[in-house]
Amino acid sequence: MNTRYGFGLCAALMLAGCAAEAPTAFPYFDQGQTITLSAGQSVILARGQRAKAPFGVTVIEPGPGGSTVILKGQKNTVNARPGVIVTVPTDATGPADNFVVVK
Repeated sequence: MNTRYGFGLCAALMLAGCAAEAPTAFPYFDQGQTITLSAGQSVILARGQRAKAPFGVTVIEPGPGGSTVILKGQKNTVNARPGVIVTVPTDATGPADNFVVVK
């Protein structure tokens, strides 16, 4: 085997393995569905998506003038814009009863 082709083949196989793995930090789900996040998980929501998350969830609005909200209670609902980032701290406990809704 030619060395030039050996390196190319090796690089192609390494890249193919990377492309086959889905990222674990940002789960994917369809519009109209609700995802339930647990400790240490994050998601970027598109229009029509909803997330349920436990106490301490951080909601970050995208773009200039966007706000950051940390939900310290339970049974809260935040209406957000598409592209909002929802992050649950790694030490979060309790039920996922806070909602983030993207309209």
